[in-house]
Amino acid sequence: MDVYESESKGVKAAGYFSGKKFIILKGSHAVDDSQVKPSLYEKPARVEKRKDLISKGILAKEGLAYVFNKDVEFNSPSEAASVIWGSNLNGRLVFGLDDTVLSTHILYFEIDSEKAIEGYKKDHVLSIGSRNKSLVKQRKEKDKYTCQACGLSIHIGDKAVIECHHIDPIALGERETTIDDLISLCPTCHRIAHMREPIYPVKEVARLISCNKKT
Repeated sequence: MDVYESESKGVKAAGYFSGKKFIILKGSHAVDDSQVKPSLYEKPARVEKRKDLISKGILAKEGLAYVFNKDVEFNSPSEAASVIWGSNLNGRLVFGLDDTVLSTHILYFEIDSEKAIEGYKKDHVLSIGSRNKSLVKQRKEKDKYTCQACGLSIHIGDKAVIECHHIDPIALGERETTIDDLISLCPTCHRIAHMREPIYPVKEVARLISCNKKT
């Protein structure tokens, strides 16, 4: 098991990969609430994760910091780093993870594979609730019913052929979705986004589409 460590703001933490999850080890520390930065609130799910760990006593106060009193599973190194150091961080940089390390924890699928289709369907399920339906409409209107990856805008009669994609569905958990968690994609780009776990970022989907247009 390879353990990755980082130390900043007087706080040291260590973790390792377990499949696609990143596990922070018992005994690692996290910053005090007074050191939490506004950028953390750009990721509400991470704010809620931190609050939940504190409320359950898994992050226990120790002097001017918190300590993990058990191993804790995170969806990604970035989620872990953000919770620990109280700001919106890139876990890849924080824990010194290179492409070789990360590539061993990425799964790729064919567009019609069961795993890709399953992720695509789950993404749709997140939009079923009445609150989410309203947000979906707002997001599509904000994006002018245009795919934010390939720029496609198609209307059949008065119906726009566009879908809403949850940017980070795994991290959403049970919290309420916000408009910033969504982005408009055409059905093809939406499926492409789910051809990988973790899902392709929209910028990467746009790059893949652009590369195929040139060939």
